Amino acid sequence: MSKPVQVFILMGQSNMLGFGKVGQLTNTVKDKRRFTHLMDENGQWTTRKDVRNVRVMNGKTYKNEWLTVNGKNFGPDIAFGHIMGHVIEKPVLVLKSCIGNRALGWDLLPPGSKSYEFNGKTIPGYQGSSDPAKRPTDKGWYAGKQYDDDLDSVKKVLADLGTYYPGAKKHEIAGFVWWQGHKDQKAEWAERYEINLVQLIKALRREFKSPDAPFVCATIAFGGTGMRGHALKVAEAQLSVSNSRKYPQFKGNVKSVDARPFWRGGGAHYGGNPETYMEVGNGLGWAMASLLNQMTMSNVKAHLDRHSRPVYSSILRGRFPAAYSALEAFKAQLDAQPDPAEGVNAERLEVQRTIYGLFKRTLDAAVTASIRDIEDCQSCDDAYGLSLAFTEARKTLTGIPAFDDISKDLEPKLKSREMRAEVANGKKFYKYIEKYIKSEARRRKPRSAKKAASHSKYLAQMARRFGESPYARAALKASQELADPKVPFQEPSYYLR
Repeated sequence: MSKPVQVFILMGQSNMLGFGKVGQLTNTVKDKRRFTHLMDENGQWTTRKDVRNVRVMNGKTYKNEWLTVNGKNFGPDIAFGHIMGHVIEKPVLVLKSCIGNRALGWDLLPPGSKSYEFNGKTIPGYQGSSDPAKRPTDKGWYAGKQYDDDLDSVKKVLADLGTYYPGAKKHEIAGFVWWQGHKDQKAEWAERYEINLVQLIKALRREFKSPDAPFVCATIAFGGTGMRGHALKVAEAQLSVSNSRKYPQFKGNVKSVDARPFWRGGGAHYGGNPETYMEVGNGLGWAMASLLNQMTMSNVKAHLDRHSRPVYSSILRGRFPAAYSALEAFKAQLDAQPDPAEGVNAERLEVQRTIYGLFKRTLDAAVTASIRDIEDCQSCDDAYGLSLAFTEARKTLTGIPAFDDISKDLEPKLKSREMRAEVANGKKFYKYIEKYIKSEARRRKPRSAKKAASHSKYLAQMARRFGESPYARAALKASQELADPKVPFQEPSYYLR
């Protein structure tokens, strides 16, 4: 085998391990006609001979086979593996190393994580112990032990590659996949989840000498969009790592999948609902494909038909309301398709359903990004930023229900006298900060102490003029920070947080 095997490392806890019920999946495929690519014309599970599926746990091998469905349970690796096999021409190894009931804040804590104080107690860093009397070198459990064990298991597979992918001589780490978080709903772990997840991404890339390897993450999903409390804190942290404004270093190489819409009720392990596990796997797979630049609009073009082409054209032109209407019509057409036994090719139908999913995620991402910008401005009382975000969104999203619901309440509010006054204050603050961001970008040296004092004085005066406005607090914060010549100007929204 001349081509290196593309290895995707899957980690997490019990839901990544896989508790989707195969019996229910059978009914989903046969009766609901969903995920029909998993079965052949004889009703047998298909097997991909280009994707190897391996599961290891604490040094033991539990699965080593070509990708197929078998046994009583399955995980997101099935859907993920099918997508990787579909979009990658090289051999693929889906390598899952995880165990249930493990927290990122303790068991899976990555190297480089520091100890911290929370409500008067010290939370251990990597290799620390919950018992202050123990040393990191003492035997027994410690912070990050499961991380170490999971990676040891992965390394054993890679060291014996031919056993796990017959004929393989070499490999490349193609990406990392993460689905975890339910165990982290203790206050001290939920509060720290985002920091720990960022550290995990860095640690995995460093460990496998793959600094640019894509990382995809699915949120926890229990409770769906009604999620609250520490669970919501964890889900929001998982979404935050793919916010390129917050983490510019992750732009184009980290992507989060909001799994909450895939919740179908049920108790532990999502009640074993097969649609949840397949949808999460699909979401992770297409997210990875997009980071690998394997699944683009040009890849899809060859598979378009008269129902999907209007959606494609509208998305390319940025005409999102038209895309939304065309997508609804496309979905209605797919839902009305007869059973494949009545003459419709199952594989072709599944391709069209896959295209529908891609288009829906693309459109949802555009809508969600705009709405998130609006909500971010609202959360920090940034009236000027809100007016800009809303005006831009109104141009491109009017006619889409998710935006229209927000617009009907927000538009009259923005027209109020009080809000117009705040927008005027914000515009002055933004213009001043943005002017000197551009000015200092052209300078090679820090500003002089005299110039720093001038900025500080002007911003302090601005704060007094603004009175009780949120921009008064922002101007005062900027005045205090920028008094130091070495401190650079930040984006205006930074001072409002």
